[in-house]
Amino acid sequence: MSNSPIEIRPQKGPQEDFLASDADFVLFGGARGGGKSWALLMEAARHINNKNYSGVLFRRTFPQVMANGGLWETAGKMYPLLGGKASLTPVPTYTFPSGAFLRFSHMQYEKNTEDWRGSQITFIGIDEISHFTWKQVTALLACNRSTSGIAPLLRATCNPDPDSWLRKFLGWWIGDDGYPIKERAGVVRWMIVVKDEVEWGDTKEELMARFGKDMLPVSVTFIPSKLEDNQILVNADPGYKSKLMLMRDHERLQMLGGNWDAKESAGSYFQDKWFSYIVSIDENGYPVYAGADGPKRPPWTPDSIINALTEKGTRWVRYWDLASTKPHPGNPDPDYSVGALIGKQKSGRYVIADIVRFQGSPHTVEANMVATAKKDGKKIKIVLEQEPGSSGKIAGEYLVSKLSGYNARLLQKRSSKEEDWQGLSAQAEAGNVDIVTAPWNDELMKELESLGGPCRHDDQGDACSGGFNQLNNGSSYTLMHIG
Repeated sequence: MSNSPIEIRPQKGPQEDFLASDADFVLFGGARGGGKSWALLMEAARHINNKNYSGVLFRRTFPQVMANGGLWETAGKMYPLLGGKASLTPVPTYTFPSGAFLRFSHMQYEKNTEDWRGSQITFIGIDEISHFTWKQVTALLACNRSTSGIAPLLRATCNPDPDSWLRKFLGWWIGDDGYPIKERAGVVRWMIVVKDEVEWGDTKEELMARFGKDMLPVSVTFIPSKLEDNQILVNADPGYKSKLMLMRDHERLQMLGGNWDAKESAGSYFQDKWFSYIVSIDENGYPVYAGADGPKRPPWTPDSIINALTEKGTRWVRYWDLASTKPHPGNPDPDYSVGALIGKQKSGRYVIADIVRFQGSPHTVEANMVATAKKDGKKIKIVLEQEPGSSGKIAGEYLVSKLSGYNARLLQKRSSKEEDWQGLSAQAEAGNVDIVTAPWNDELMKELESLGGPCRHDDQGDACSGGFNQLNNGSSYTLMHIG
């Protein structure tokens, strides 16, 4: 076995520029796959041969620190090669032969800044700094000091977030088109904070002349990187770019192109032109779509189309997004309860086959759910989305009990609406989602196209996406038959 030393060094380009910068505060990234985490961990390890050196690497929450592919797991591929010994208690830490150490921590809430008041941290690394508030960042800047003979440094990684404080902070480095200005990458500027506002200058002397010699400006720079700058990842996973290409338009512009101004808007999740409408079934039992040539065999009702799709092996789930408020003068347009019937055809295409939608009291919710279950039949899987809190759990369990004899389940959501919409949105944009032609189509599409922008209701979007996600969670679903 060879005893040759292992060399750990940055890739040429932005990663190398990041480690070469001598600015006090360096931000790195701007797209996915640019080698941000590796660069941050390499920079943190620069002075591990100094026994007085220490640093802390932060994510906003502790689960993010420990997640698959997160900082702690990635550090496990690098730091043991440098002699680092890992320990998880009392906090995740790597200790190196010299006595230097690097801790991994989080700052989930603004009140957690008090935990670090008075601390002295030579190296501060913040992974995904846009997840942190400006108050948290300035609190950490106040801790960034050193008596080890090593200049204190703050290094951070980021992805584009047009709604974060970071977009304004990086404004000088970002063009009017939302993309980083190539000529300004790595250019150092200076900042101070006056009356809670950041003041910028091209030199520290400029700021001191404007605001007084007692001011101590901090040098800042931004170094953008993209997937193409990380050839190790490109060569190791050639399909990664194609996965990024599947994201919705604004996310693709952000995470692949590095655009800081791309935002979701109405129509960014769903557009009518992405869907195909089933109007009948041909002689072989396959869907016939609106606008298709050829004879149709009328009458084809929505229920008969559903039955024909069932005969061809479509799997179904009825997903309920629940509300229980009837209209009244103080709230004339409350949320709807929506039960969406979603299927996955043997071809791999998805179909939105039926929408039950109403506003009403808990009694109305119960009556409509039971009636819908009787219509669908006992073989279909029914999923009820549990409302937050203990009362939501009690109400959900009560409704499940009223569906005794049916395949009914209560689901506690753990993700955001936006995350839930993404799977169905991606399949719709790829042209892989059908809708059975029925009177509810117009209201459904009106709501779906409003998601991402100002919208009064999103209940149908939640129900359809919930059903889609249930069809793709690995469980088996029995077939249903309308009868």
